[in-house]
Amino acid sequence: MNIPTIIQVLTVVAPDTTVIYQQVYVNNHYAATADRDRQANLHKNLLLNGGMICLKQF
Repeated sequence: MNIPTIIQVLTVVAPDTTVIYQQVYVNNHYAATADRDRQANLHKNLLLNGGMICLKQF
């Protein structure tokens, strides 16, 4: 029996390419998107200065 697995990786990167935050979620899309929104709120200044938040799904 094959159980579908979705892995999502949330990464916050500073403008100088330093990884500030990284979290892995397995089969929990709701938590991944909620954390992405929370990190965007926490790192507003970083995002305005060229940082980025990336949520990848595998």
